[in-house]
Amino acid sequence: MILSKWVSVELNLPEIETPVLACVRGIDHPVVLEVRVEHCNPMIEGYHEDFKYWDDPINDGQDYGDTVYCWQPLPQMFAAD
Repeated sequence: MILSKWVSVELNLPEIETPVLACVRGIDHPVVLEVRVEHCNPMIEGYHEDFKYWDDPINDGQDYGDTVYCWQPLPQMFAAD
């Protein structure tokens, strides 16, 4: 069994919309999150640049802001026979 190592968010981010295990300040166990990109429309919104944010893939809109400090890929699922 190969165990992944934790990656600091300051060094690297996972691919966009790829679920990963993430460590979040204030939560005492890893949670499944993904990085998403908000594409901004300056005609509608007051900001002009696209930005990345951490989100819960199950509970859309649960933004974790700057509280994620490291992540690792999800382990492969066991194939049931």
